[in-house]
Amino acid sequence: MNPAMCPGWVSGEVRLPEPGERVYTTEGPAEVKRMLGKTDSGGRLLELYLLAAPRSPFFASAGNILVAPVLLEDAVVLDETTTGG
Repeated sequence: MNPAMCPGWVSGEVRLPEPGERVYTTEGPAEVKRMLGKTDSGGRLLELYLLAAPRSPFFASAGNILVAPVLLEDAVVLDETTTGG
């Protein structure tokens, strides 16, 4: 996985995504359906659905995907009221 594809995003090994969260894979953007067992290398196996082909499951190790460094729904959105402007 090339981190330059999503600047600021981190490996799924750094922050494990949650079901329903959007991630980026070598095949393109995807949504996490569920977390399965562990791979031989100790990482988590994820069942994903590519946004371009939502009916076909796609499986990847957490280390082979990129995820936003924080949950996007938890991110603080700054506007004039929070910045004092």
